[in-house]
Amino acid sequence: MIDSGETRLGQPAESGRPDYTFVQRTLDGVRQQIFGVAYEGRWLHRGEFGFGLQWTDYEKEVAQPGLPVARTSSRPWLYNATVAVTPTQRIAIYASFTRGLEESGVAPESAVNRNQALSAIPTRQADMGIRLALRPSLKLIAGLFDVRKPYVGLDADGWYREIGDVVHRGAEISLAGAITPRLDVAAGAVLQQPRVDAHDERLERPGLRPVDQPERVLQLNADWRPARAGPWSFDTTITYRSVAVATTGNDVELPARTLVEVGARYRFAIGRSSAMLRLNLENLFDVFGFESRGSGAYDVLPGRLASAYVAVDW
Repeated sequence: MIDSGETRLGQPAESGRPDYTFVQRTLDGVRQQIFGVAYEGRWLHRGEFGFGLQWTDYEKEVAQPGLPVARTSSRPWLYNATVAVTPTQRIAIYASFTRGLEESGVAPESAVNRNQALSAIPTRQADMGIRLALRPSLKLIAGLFDVRKPYVGLDADGWYREIGDVVHRGAEISLAGAITPRLDVAAGAVLQQPRVDAHDERLERPGLRPVDQPERVLQLNADWRPARAGPWSFDTTITYRSVAVATTGNDVELPARTLVEVGARYRFAIGRSSAMLRLNLENLFDVFGFESRGSGAYDVLPGRLASAYVAVDW
């Protein structure tokens, strides 16, 4: 780390060339064995159902230079069940329940116990919804979900550990397919209300929200192939994220932001090989902001970035 002294956010900081000293690398390994059974049944034009049961033997090992090897293990029973009913060829109604296992990673650099390996955490998810075929090439899906799992984050003393339970409850909707023969879209929205039940009484408060979990996320992807453009096609991605908290205690918030990306593809041939020229412009309006890197840790949102490359299938 190089101390650049005092500087102003948004302005370049002058510093000398770093003198790198490479040390032995940290080794991070996961071993997982799964034994289970599953069944799936289908009734033609009427529906389907399935269930599964499995026993998981999970072990994680992190070897850091100069420190004892850290090991964590978990051996839970996991299960899932799904059902779908198709009253008509255009409509499908579905529901599912899953108990899973999720890796919680290692403590970040901002934590007192940085790089410590954490145990895998059990998760539980239930969802239900409807899938509607507006036309053969265009489908609409709308559903409700409820996801529950332990909440891992920085506690009031700066230790990265399990500090409570988090519930993500909300709705999601997506539209995907061809609007016209030359226009494809994939649009989606997640509307949720994530809340934390903290075990630490110093963090416990009504409406406590998890770090970097916005309540609204909207995204639109579109690809347009104009009839007169020949081998050219044009695409765009628009993403909106609502306000999200940036600290475990909800003392800091990252404002809402909308990012726009545009691009173009030109397809051609090099001899007998197909090739493509890709032009892309990210963060079109050069939106300035910060991204969360964990509770109280931030990175500057990348500014406007133009790129171009050629891909060839030999």
